[in-house]
Amino acid sequence: MNTDLIDIKIRAVEGGVTAAAGFKAAGIHAGFRKNPERLDYALVVPDKPCPGAGVFTTNRFCAAPVQVSRANLGGADKGYGIIAGVSVNSGNANAATGETGLACARETCSIASQVIGCEPQQILVASTGVIGQILPIDTFETAIPAAYEALSAHGGADAARAIMTTDTHSKEYAVSYVSEAAGHAGNVYTVGGMCKGSGMIMPNMATMIAVIT
Repeated sequence: MNTDLIDIKIRAVEGGVTAAAGFKAAGIHAGFRKNPERLDYALVVPDKPCPGAGVFTTNRFCAAPVQVSRANLGGADKGYGIIAGVSVNSGNANAATGETGLACARETCSIASQVIGCEPQQILVASTGVIGQILPIDTFETAIPAAYEALSAHGGADAARAIMTTDTHSKEYAVSYVSEAAGHAGNVYTVGGMCKGSGMIMPNMATMIAVIT
């Protein structure tokens, strides 16, 4: 990159995953965890379906949500598409759950698509928590409508807390900059995100979850 052509002044901003214009999020207690004080379900939704991409673990044995989300983005050879919502639950990873887990992940996409008003393939799903336990679909049937009603441009912090597992604190950040690049001079760009994981990025993305807007 020729740094003489680009002069970027970056500053931190508030909002996390909802810092970028056009995104709302919510974090609620839905019942995936027993502790009623613990947020355990996050929903991130753009104002309208938008282009997006995904990067997934290359481990052979990946959880059902990974397989379904990767398929919704056209498979391993593509990895991008139109996204209308991201659904993340904590407390149960829906991993090592076989065809039952895959059916749950697909049905989650279906439920979310009906609530949001989009195609099931435009929903990405992620789950984190204990493995080998069946994830109850009926919890999503109440969680998704409740989270959708709670969506807010200020909901990023709650969403970041809702996806925590062994994390000691929530993880979110956002930056904004004015571009001076040719063709984009004067345009303000904001990038925000949230993630979960405590030393969980290895091997091969492992169990880290990150959502970037």
